[in-house]
Amino acid sequence: MRIDEALQQIDAMSALAERSTVYQGLRSVPIALTGLFGLAAGVIQPWWMSHASDRAFAFVDLWVIVAVAALAIIFSDMAMRYYQSPTARARRLTLTVLKRLSPAIVVGGGLTLVLCETAPETIWMLPGLWALMLGLGIYSTAPYLPRPLQSIGIWYLGMGMATLMLARDSYALSPWSMAIPFGGGQLLTAWLIYRHPQHSTE
Repeated sequence: MRIDEALQQIDAMSALAERSTVYQGLRSVPIALTGLFGLAAGVIQPWWMSHASDRAFAFVDLWVIVAVAALAIIFSDMAMRYYQSPTARARRLTLTVLKRLSPAIVVGGGLTLVLCETAPETIWMLPGLWALMLGLGIYSTAPYLPRPLQSIGIWYLGMGMATLMLARDSYALSPWSMAIPFGGGQLLTAWLIYRHPQHSTE
């Protein structure tokens, strides 16, 4: 019995140690809000682009606005959680997640600028490239994410590849080339957090 009790204590300590290395600051409501922004942008995109002299740059402008708004919502919520964190370990974990995610965001922004400035004829590729960047960013943070959320990277990588293959020619700059990968991905993330509240601080 003593051996069994010792093994149970070891299992409990291992579970506690694993939980302490998992980021607990994601909430379903802010993430769902960003997903709704993505779907709404897909709905208004035809109107938005109908008033533009250059459809490609109007497409980029709209989705950059959506991206900035989404980042502001998520990072503001993470900042609030950071300052409300009861332990130094939790605050360090927040910074670690941000550091792991930031290269994908910076590269995605830089790639957008470079393509718009030097090769505007390739702007149709941006939805797929953005999804790939986001998928890679999520994979880089996977060791610190709750297990149900680690599969979200697969969604974005798969959507990125599919968009690059399908959203071209007459389908280039389709509103759903962004609304489905981003809006759907964010809503899926929010749903997973909602379904597994033990992994969040909802």
